[in-house]
Amino acid sequence: MARCSYGAGSHNYSARIGTPPKPAKGDEGAKRVAVYRLAPPNMGAEKEEGIARALFVVDLFIAAFVLAFFGFMHFSRSFPPAYWYMFCAGAVIGATWEIGFYFLGPLHSSSPLYVFRTQPPFPHIVLNLAHCLWDAGLFMAGFFLVRLLLKPPHLSAFRWSELGIMLAWGLAQEIAVEFLSIGGGLWLYQARWYNPKLFEIKGSPFTLLPILVWMASPVVFYLLALPIHRRWGGASRRRAVEAERS
Repeated sequence: MARCSYGAGSHNYSARIGTPPKPAKGDEGAKRVAVYRLAPPNMGAEKEEGIARALFVVDLFIAAFVLAFFGFMHFSRSFPPAYWYMFCAGAVIGATWEIGFYFLGPLHSSSPLYVFRTQPPFPHIVLNLAHCLWDAGLFMAGFFLVRLLLKPPHLSAFRWSELGIMLAWGLAQEIAVEFLSIGGGLWLYQARWYNPKLFEIKGSPFTLLPILVWMASPVVFYLLALPIHRRWGGASRRRAVEAERS
């Protein structure tokens, strides 16, 4: 059975759930029984923490899947080389703030940019590195939206419509991620002079800096993607070989 701790004065007591501590002689025993009756274990908080830790694990698995997907599609020659190079460029762009945020986090700063509501079940740096892959995948998702919503040619020259789609997607997913993080008990950005609070969600701050990041980073990604796609964005090598054979 699970165990829980209870305190009385400066003492802590541990008891099995559903089994009250045995009374001791004198006032101390009465205090222990009273504390047990008044402070039942907080099973709801334990459940929320378990869900949050599971979400951290899912976060890591999705990052690994994104890397495996683009790696497989590149080395199996199913995607044009530009897609892999764009993915790598997106990961490098994401690293500029993910690694920076790591050093502004609770392990390295007395006034951290963010705090964890639930501690991840692995070292913090692993989460930041995983999010570099997330960022790369999100940039590529914006590119695929451009291909889906606009007529070709794509990324052959600067087009405001292409950049607009990438910006809209970047901001939309960032807002969704922050709502999920706050609601899922993962992490919270803290209001600082460089990260002012915009509003609150159930008493938790929703801040500006992550929004600014996703207003600027799609522009950088798009400007890098243009020359990459122009040079290596033709048909995939597999399709090129099949076309030659036919």
